[in-house]
Amino acid sequence: MNHLPYLQRANEAMRSGSEAFAETKRIHLITNFTDDFLKKMIVGLFAENGIYADIYATPYKQYHFALKQPSDPLYQKHADATWIFFDANPYSNNEFIEDPDHFQQVFADIERLCSTIDGHVVLSTFLLPPHSVYGNLWKEDPLVALVEQWNRRLEDLAKQFPCVHLLDMNRIAHILGAGATRDMRHLYAFDLPFTQTFLFEAALEFQTWMNAISGKAKKCIVVDLDNTLWGGILGEAGVDGIALGGPYPGNIFEQVQRILLQFYERGIILAINSRNNIEDVREALNNHPNMILREPHFAAMAVNWNNKADNLEAIAKELNIGLDSLVFLDDDAMNRDLVRSRLPEVCVPELGGPETYVHTLLSLRDFPFVALTDEDRERGKMYAQERQRKDIQATTSDLTEYIRELHIEMDIRLNDASLIPRLAQLSQKTNQYNATTRRYTEQDLAERMAGGSLLYSADVKDRFGGYGVTLFAMVDLDGKAAKIDTFLMSCRVMGRNVEYDFLNHILVSLKERGVQTVTAEYISTAKNKPIEPFFSSAGFIQTDQTDDGHRLYAMRMEDYPATGLVNS
Repeated sequence: MNHLPYLQRANEAMRSGSEAFAETKRIHLITNFTDDFLKKMIVGLFAENGIYADIYATPYKQYHFALKQPSDPLYQKHADATWIFFDANPYSNNEFIEDPDHFQQVFADIERLCSTIDGHVVLSTFLLPPHSVYGNLWKEDPLVALVEQWNRRLEDLAKQFPCVHLLDMNRIAHILGAGATRDMRHLYAFDLPFTQTFLFEAALEFQTWMNAISGKAKKCIVVDLDNTLWGGILGEAGVDGIALGGPYPGNIFEQVQRILLQFYERGIILAINSRNNIEDVREALNNHPNMILREPHFAAMAVNWNNKADNLEAIAKELNIGLDSLVFLDDDAMNRDLVRSRLPEVCVPELGGPETYVHTLLSLRDFPFVALTDEDRERGKMYAQERQRKDIQATTSDLTEYIRELHIEMDIRLNDASLIPRLAQLSQKTNQYNATTRRYTEQDLAERMAGGSLLYSADVKDRFGGYGVTLFAMVDLDGKAAKIDTFLMSCRVMGRNVEYDFLNHILVSLKERGVQTVTAEYISTAKNKPIEPFFSSAGFIQTDQTDDGHRLYAMRMEDYPATGLVNS
């Protein structure tokens, strides 16, 4: 990918300042090398996505002070994320090689920082040296052994602190190759050991991770069928005539389906957008002997003769996710261009010949995860089960009857520490039905719970299967008053009125604790309009509203019944 446009975008952003952007992320960058170019790449990549990256880069070779003073206001000001990126290489002498104890000292400082700092800490792994005087006995090189040991220590640190995350620099170097990773001239002249290409990829990896914690990861892969999921035209070749499995080119499409199945198994939703006859498609999906992805794997199937852009809008509406949650794969360049022009929010990767499909899928950076939970692994199945529920919904126009037919059950829990990873993930990813869209890390929630906040969660299921933990509310107590800091619900259970049952449980619980007044707020965003009327419809009284759509609500508990639904 060409990094020059991002360099230009960075210069523009730095001239205009944060006032020109709707969102700002504060980043503290700590390195042991010249990092001016890396800083610009971060600014340019974030600016391209409408975010101003306000970066404080520790002055050259002064990282010791930054690590030893994590409480300094200068550093706390840039606490959304702290990115620590160190290098030790065999091409020049540096502090990590000169002093074998240096890493131990730095590691102790990083560990102390992780235990005290607010926000996230991102650690880049040390790059393994590709060359050595030991030649084919490369593993015998003391530096190789040290780097492997250091990286294991960093991995252990990430397991110890929920706020700590690793970026694997060796994976990037493996993809680029040693020649495209190291820049020897810049190393000796400017103490800049990496190529611009490598630093751009490192910045892109950092931005991808930031997208994950900000709820901006994609959720769904939408695939065309003919010459994308299988070879050939189904309507012309018939089920037996499409290329799938066996020798070339069928083996390509079989592997494409295997990779898509892996996405499905890690929680990515799959959907179909194809100009075909639905009966033919169902026969192929259900009966072709080499078909790996069957009809139940797909949460939505837009199989008709409409244009692909209209179908994508329908798929997003059916799945109740935003268009910016979709990645669309289609072999037809005209369809790709149509979607890019009509729906710029949708990610449309460029596809070459079929031989490039698997590489393209494996190279996607659109599905970053901070952590992989049980709900993630089951998400694809959950959305596919939703199609069965819609079959029932299609037979009745009565919403109450539809909900009754589902036989919904909720398991509501309070302060269950084992669910903190999932609750943090919900706060980071839920946008539409989220009253405040405040984002929390696992460490944030653990600290809030230890400080007395009440963390309510609900695991929802019906007769078709489980939705998983899909509702989360955090309530702060202050004497006989309570404030709902966070109230959110995954879009997968929207339209079932479970949010009212959940709120009812919370309010009854608070009333039993002697709470007399409960307040809540709605902070308007571009995506959370669905929850805008919720508190009013649940019986809260609006007490204030600002020009930007921030609303405050209150309820006197003496006015609230001790039993029954809030709204049903």
